[in-house]
Amino acid sequence: DPAPGQKPSAMLTTLIQLSIVGSPNHRLSLREIYHSIEQRFEFFKNNPDKKWQVR
Repeated sequence: DPAPGQKPSAMLTTLIQLSIVGSPNHRLSLREIYHSIEQRFEFFKNNPDKKWQVR
């Protein structure tokens, strides 16, 4: 994991895969994926620009 507040070097697709594989049932809704990424990586949680999220 990167230093707190720093953007992860991994591509977003990799972060999504990590979230899904790390979940109990290996299945997450889109909202759960976003939540998982924001909880693990401070950069996304504190970033007011949500352009990284697919809409």
